[in-house]
Amino acid sequence: MASFPCKGMLNFGILRARNLRTCSRLKLHTAQSKRRAAAESPTQQAQAADDIVIPDYIERSPTDILKALSSTVGRDLTASHFKFHDDPYLMPRSNPDKRQFALSQEAGRNAARWIRDHKPELFSHQTAQPFSQVRTRPVEVFDTDSAVSEETLLRLIDEVRVSDAVTVYRKLAAENAELSRETRQALLELFCYHNCDDTLAEDRIEERWFASTAVATKVRNTWKDNGVAEEVFRSLEPLDARAYNTLIRGMAKYHQADRAKKTWDEMLNQGFKPELETYNHMISIASFVMESSQKQWEFVEDLLRQMAADGVRPNTSTLTAVMHAVQMLGSWRNARETALAAWRELRAIGVRPSLASYYCLLSVFYRDRNNSAVSGSLLKSVLNELQGKSFTIEHPMDTYFFTTAMNICKNKLQDRDLALRVDELLHTGDNYDLIGDSYKEAIYYRNLLGLLSVTEPIEAFIENFYNKLVPNVYTPEPGIMEGLVKAVNLNGAVQYIPQLWTDMVTFGHTNRTSLLTTLLQTLALNPGQTDEQRSQLAAVGWDLFERVERQRSERHDKSDRLHWTAPMLGDLILVLTRAGEVSQAARILRKLDAEQTEVVGVPDVRAVQGLFDMALVHQKTPVCVLCARYACEMGFGEAQAMADTLLSTLPVTDDDRLKLASAGLEVPPPQS
Repeated sequence: MASFPCKGMLNFGILRARNLRTCSRLKLHTAQSKRRAAAESPTQQAQAADDIVIPDYIERSPTDILKALSSTVGRDLTASHFKFHDDPYLMPRSNPDKRQFALSQEAGRNAARWIRDHKPELFSHQTAQPFSQVRTRPVEVFDTDSAVSEETLLRLIDEVRVSDAVTVYRKLAAENAELSRETRQALLELFCYHNCDDTLAEDRIEERWFASTAVATKVRNTWKDNGVAEEVFRSLEPLDARAYNTLIRGMAKYHQADRAKKTWDEMLNQGFKPELETYNHMISIASFVMESSQKQWEFVEDLLRQMAADGVRPNTSTLTAVMHAVQMLGSWRNARETALAAWRELRAIGVRPSLASYYCLLSVFYRDRNNSAVSGSLLKSVLNELQGKSFTIEHPMDTYFFTTAMNICKNKLQDRDLALRVDELLHTGDNYDLIGDSYKEAIYYRNLLGLLSVTEPIEAFIENFYNKLVPNVYTPEPGIMEGLVKAVNLNGAVQYIPQLWTDMVTFGHTNRTSLLTTLLQTLALNPGQTDEQRSQLAAVGWDLFERVERQRSERHDKSDRLHWTAPMLGDLILVLTRAGEVSQAARILRKLDAEQTEVVGVPDVRAVQGLFDMALVHQKTPVCVLCARYACEMGFGEAQAMADTLLSTLPVTDDDRLKLASAGLEVPPPQS
C-alpha cells in the first residue's frame, strides 16, 4: 500500500486548519445572521427567505470520512477479508491458511515492536509534532538495577503493565520502600483482575481472533496460589472489606473456588459486608463449592437472601451469574422451573438481561430434545425481545449467544425462519462485534449454511447465501460441502457441480474420501441435460481422478493415502462414458482390473455395460474385450451377452478370443 508523502501530509494539515478557520467564520456569520433576522420586520424576513443559510459546524470523529467513503463502495463477495492480499495467487482460502497468514502478519508486527522496545537508540529521530507517546515511544524495560519509586508503580498500574508492576513491586519491597495503602490496594486490584499475568495488547487483533483455536476452553483452576497477589493482600494488614472483596473476586474469576469460599467465610466472620460484584462472583462458582445440584441451588438462594438483607440491589451481572449457576447444575430435573422462576423475579425488580443472560437461559432449556414445543416458543420470545436492538459487550459470555442460538435453530429445532431472524439480529448495528472469535464464527456459519442447504431451494441458497459468504466470510468444512453436494443431488442441480468442485480444490478438500464418494455418486446419478453439461461433469470427474492419483503417488506412507473403492471408480466410469470419453473410462477400468486385490468392492454393472456399449459404437475392440472379461471375472450375468455381441459385431483377433476364453466365457471357433 502506497504511503502519503510528507508534502501531502503537510498540505492535508494546512487544508484541515483552513477548514477549521472557515467553519469558525461560518459559525460567527450564522450567529450574526440570526441576531439580524430577529431584529428585522416580517417584510424584511420574507425578502431574505431565499438567502443561503449555512448550517452550524458539526463535530466529527476521526473516522467519519472513512466511513462515508466506505459506504459508497460495496463489498466484493468474491474476495477474502481485506487483511489478506488481494491477489488470486496469494489469497488464502482454507481455514488453516487464513489463520497462518493472519498470524504471520501479526508476528511481523510483533517483531518490529520488539526491536523498537529493545533497541530504542535506533529510533532517536522523532518526526511527529507533538510527539506520540503511544505509537512511537519505546517501552521502558525494568530490571533489578532500575531506579523506581511509588510514582513508577502507579504509572505501571495506570498503563496495565502487570509483569512490570510485579518486578517494580518486588524491587521496592526488597528496598523496604514504604507504599501507601491506596497504592497497594490498586496493585491488588490489578493483580487479582489479571492473575499477575500480562494480557494480549489491544492492537494484537489476530492473536485474539484466533486464540480459541489454540487454547483449551475447559474450565479449570488457573489462580496463582500463594502468588504476589496474595502477598500484596497480606501486606494490607489490618485487612478491610475492600481488600477481601478484591481477593475473593480474583479467586472466583480464575476458578479457585475452595479458597474463594474460605476467604468469603473469613470476611463474613470479620463483620465486613460483601460488595455487589463479589456476590455475583460467588454465585457464578456455586457449582464448584457444593456437591449436589440441590445444595448448589440452595447456596445461590442463600446468597440472594443475604443480598436482600444487606440492601444490595442485583444488576445485570447478577442475573447472568444466577442463570450461569443454573446452567452448571447439569441435568437437574428442576433446572428449567428454577431458571424461569429466578428470571421472572429478577426481571420484576427491573434487572435488565444481557446477551450472556439469554445465552445461559437458552443453554438450560435446550440441553436435550425434551419439551421441544416450550423450548421453541422460548427462542421465539427471546428473539422478539431482542429484535432490532444493538448491543455492546457486557460479559465475556455475551460472545456465546449468537453461536448458541444458531446451533439451536440447526440441531434442535431445524427452523429456517428462526435461523434467519438470528442472522438478521447478528447484522443489526454493531452486533457482529459479539460473534466472538474465528472458532465461534466458523461454528455459526457452519450451522447456518448446514440448515439453509436443506431447507432453502438450491438456486436461492447458492445465490443468496453461498455466493455471498464463501470465501470472503466463511470457508466451508468438508462436512458442509458434503451436505451441499447431497442437496445438489436431491434437487438434480448439477449445474452447480463445477463451481463446488473448484471450491473443494481451493479449500484443500480433495483428500476426503467421504466427500469424494458423495460427489462421484452425485455425478453418476445425474446424467445432465445437454452434451455441454455432460462434458463439464466428465471434466470434473477426470480432474478428481488425476488429483487423487497424484496425491497417492506423492505419499509414500500407504496408510496416509486416499483409498479408491470399486463403487467410486465405477461411478467415474459411468460419468466419463456418458460424455463419450471412452479412452479415459477404459483407463479407469484397466486400473480396476489390475488392482483387484487393493480396490475394495465391486463396481456397478451399469458402468461396465455402458462402457462396453460406447466402445462398441466407436469400434474399439480391445476395450470391449476388457469389459467382457472383467464382467466375467466379477460374476456379472451380462458378461456372456457382451462377448456374444462383440463377436457378432466387430472383427476379433485370435488373441482377443483367447483372452475371452481364458476368462471363462464361451467363445465359438472362428468361421472360415
